[in-house]
Amino acid sequence: MVELTHTFCMDIHTCLTTVENNYALMVTGLREEVIAMRNELISMIGHVSQLYQSLSTPLIQLWTLIKQVDDMEERLEHVCEAIGQDLEEPTRHHDSD
Repeated sequence: MVELTHTFCMDIHTCLTTVENNYALMVTGLREEVIAMRNELISMIGHVSQLYQSLSTPLIQLWTLIKQVDDMEERLEHVCEAIGQDLEEPTRHHDSD
């Protein structure tokens, strides 16, 4: 009976050791997976930041150009008012022949 109990306890010990080792391997694997996912997320954030910068620069340039065109149109209106010409009126070129 004692030998049977000893064998049973040794089997339980072996099973518990296997479970403990498997648990440790699982925790290590999960930890590595979380680290890999975190690194990938950091990389993606960097790419998104670069993409945002590459998209925002042309938009800023476009808004700047629109503002410049608006300013030029306003100045042109003042010039036309000063010389008495309508903006919609076609300009006449005088040939010097």
